[in-house]
Amino acid sequence: PVLVITNSNVKHDLGDGEYPIRVRQCKEATDILTKMNPSIQSLRDATMKDVEAAAQSAGLDGVILQRARHVVSENERTVKTADALEKGDWET
Repeated sequence: PVLVITNSNVKHDLGDGEYPIRVRQCKEATDILTKMNPSIQSLRDATMKDVEAAAQSAGLDGVILQRARHVVSENERTVKTADALEKGDWET
């Protein structure tokens, strides 16, 4: 198997558009999760179980819930993939 990673060198202006809005939404989700569990200082510290618990009891809902679910699921997927590649598992 061959794994190719490239840098497209495409420049993005992150100060405009949706990016700052999404950053604020993720910060809001983190603030809610931190109130439930002070060890969660960023979304990378949260699990999907944490997110779902906050959705049930701490008012995490709407687009803020969607952002949290997306970030946490992407983090979990990335960690799982990295672990598999380190073990030589190209099927996962």
